[in-house]
Amino acid sequence: PQAVCADDVTVFVDDMGNAMLTPQEVDGGSTDECGGTTATQVTPDAFDCSHIGTGQTVILSIEDDCGNLDTCQAIITVVDTIPPVPACLDITVEVDAMGDVTIAPADLFDEANSTDNCTDVTADALDMPDLTCDQLGDNELVLTVSDEYGNTATCTGTVTVEDNIDPVAGCMDITVELDANGQIIVNPND
Repeated sequence: PQAVCADDVTVFVDDMGNAMLTPQEVDGGSTDECGGTTATQVTPDAFDCSHIGTGQTVILSIEDDCGNLDTCQAIITVVDTIPPVPACLDITVEVDAMGDVTIAPADLFDEANSTDNCTDVTADALDMPDLTCDQLGDNELVLTVSDEYGNTATCTGTVTVEDNIDPVAGCMDITVELDANGQIIVNPND
């Protein structure tokens, strides 16, 4: 037989970071002058996250109806398209003296409970990192995370914004006049 390997073979790792390649996926139209061919084996046929990228060489074995064999080589690409599974924290923050607070993506990121099939997970962005006194109380923020291969996912964490800074009292001296009864009422706003 004449073994013909396919061009541009791509195999995708699963959510456990593993991938299997069948001989049929590599067979690019092998032929035999006397009949049919069977793609019998591809070596190697198992891949994991350490193989991600191009340049993985495999050998396809083809057998005809008479038991004759031929092989060819193919270059395959192993790809990860599985998004990470992020976990978010619920946190409490305080506004500063200007009434502002900025939250970094890492502040909401629960790294210990975030997972990916192949790589570490990185906290990339928050949908609302800058909060003010207008957001006092509970706010749901969306965190975007990614893995090393550009797969992204989001999770939501609750950010409780508090104002724990005492006000600064500003008093002024005023002059008042007593009424006909010799009294006066001074209001706090005076």
